[in-house]
Amino acid sequence: MSTQATQPPFSYSALEKADTYIIIGPNHRGLGNPAAVSMQDFWYTPLGPIEVDRELAAKICREPTLVPDEDAHELEHSIEVQLPFPSRKSSASSR
Repeated sequence: MSTQATQPPFSYSALEKADTYIIIGPNHRGLGNPAAVSMQDFWYTPLGPIEVDRELAAKICREPTLVPDEDAHELEHSIEVQLPFPSRKSSASSR
């Protein structure tokens, strides 16, 4: 087994505690808008649900190239596999 596969990606171990993290992932499947923001209430992981900061997401969507679009996230996996790492560091246990 590769040790790289068992290490947290992007040096999440070096993150400082915060209430909110912004996670950016690619659109591998090409569904929906190429620059999409999720407005769901939660992302669901094997470690439990992680709350989306909808207020921050709405502010991010004020940028004209970023739009709310759940279709872009429907079959995408790159963000959900990253979520457990910063959630363990979070000051707000579910955000």
